[in-house]
Amino acid sequence: MTSCTRILLRSMAIGALIAALPVTAVVHAATLSATDLEGWWSAQASHAGDQTEIAIHFTEENGKHNVRLTIPVIGFWESPFGEFEIAGEQVTLKALKFSLTYDPTRQLLTGITPEEIVPVYRIPLEFRRAEPRPAPTPPKWNYPRPTQVWEYQGDGAIWAGLEYDPKSGQLIVGTDAGSAIALDAASGRVNWMMGTGGRIRAQPTVLGQHVYVSSDDGNLYKLDQRTGSTIWRARIDQGSQPRLDLGDEKFRWDRYGSSVVADDKRLFVGSRDGNVYALDPVRGTEIWRFRTGDMVTGTPALHGDLVLFSSYDKHAYAVKAQDGSLQWKRGLQGELPSDVVIADDRALIGSRSYDLNALDPSSGEMRWQRYVWFSWIESAPIVRDGVAYVGTSDALKLFALDVKDGRRVWERTLPGWSWSRPAVRGNCVIAGTVGARAYSMPRDGALLAVNRASGAIEWLLPAPPVEGAKQWGFGASPIATERAVYAADLAGRVYAHLREGCSES
Repeated sequence: MTSCTRILLRSMAIGALIAALPVTAVVHAATLSATDLEGWWSAQASHAGDQTEIAIHFTEENGKHNVRLTIPVIGFWESPFGEFEIAGEQVTLKALKFSLTYDPTRQLLTGITPEEIVPVYRIPLEFRRAEPRPAPTPPKWNYPRPTQVWEYQGDGAIWAGLEYDPKSGQLIVGTDAGSAIALDAASGRVNWMMGTGGRIRAQPTVLGQHVYVSSDDGNLYKLDQRTGSTIWRARIDQGSQPRLDLGDEKFRWDRYGSSVVADDKRLFVGSRDGNVYALDPVRGTEIWRFRTGDMVTGTPALHGDLVLFSSYDKHAYAVKAQDGSLQWKRGLQGELPSDVVIADDRALIGSRSYDLNALDPSSGEMRWQRYVWFSWIESAPIVRDGVAYVGTSDALKLFALDVKDGRRVWERTLPGWSWSRPAVRGNCVIAGTVGARAYSMPRDGALLAVNRASGAIEWLLPAPPVEGAKQWGFGASPIATERAVYAADLAGRVYAHLREGCSES
């Protein structure tokens, strides 16, 4: 196994990880043989009061002994699981460092979930002989499509969430070509365009008569909202590593960047250099900076006189808005790439430990955790009426959770990864998904509306694969207003659709 593969084992989503592994068995002289293992084995993994099935299938194909993995909860079915060897009563899946012990008396294979597929938590497994699991019928996403009002073709892929200013009637868009674009929300007409020196992956922020845009060129720009002219730019990166592309062996799945939040005296923004900066909004000068141990790609949140934020260093922080002094620090075990969202006296923070965490924003104490099997929580929740709506990665789910205690109100299966923050308007939740090629499980890009009361899908706009692209669909957070839904895709298109459906039920 190459060093590249070892890196991917620690950083890639589970489906892409396992798809690339070799499938040859290595059998040493032993009391247990590969023939003894042939057939299906199933285990129930239990954690945080929830269970899910993991199944392995040992088989001989073309004279070679192979093993395949099935995880129904994420739609993962009969995929090559990697090279294995047998020594005595031990069966080791080498690439995943996954060892199972065979108990001939009880006919069991026992082991602990490997870190490469279940980070942080060590969950015991007992695999028993099982009947073959038939492959499920792929879901059909046949739903009504929304009525399109206009479409605009931008100059690069759009990952940054959209910003809408009702006073000016403008939609602000940031692209991978480094352009900040103001569109007339009614017609899609370009009002102005301003270029930066790097990709824009953070949602632009409108504050009064100004737009704040953070760019991968290491600067925060303050723009005149009417004309797009630059009022000032401030350096907010003291030498971070460049953002890499999917496929690079050092890619960290850092798709997004921090947006600006503000109180009446300061602007606050996170940086890829590991700092959170407080800036003077008039001049753009630095007031203070707070250093974490890794990138800060999520947007901070304000709670009274505190600024809360999370870091890839696996910690959440609260500092004083006035001077940046640390008030509390909380370890959350997995990388924390997304925004902090405060609602109903809870600070909601998604993690790559497969947890959505709810902390007391004043103290950092844990209020509750919601575990999602085999799925990073990258999506920032949006909260309405005491319910948090949050997307997921490989779980392919949109969840509605009670903010008070994390109780699941409903869940809805989606066509692809839902990494961006959903939008809510009336009884509609609008979510975008991203699809991919060369992945072990079907992943499709789409924009869809889900009924807040029932979780039912009301309409769906599919995103066709893009020629030559590894991923496609809707990676940017959408916007929903009284009359329209605005969304942007990875082909650089911005859409306006009528806000339809989602009646009370």
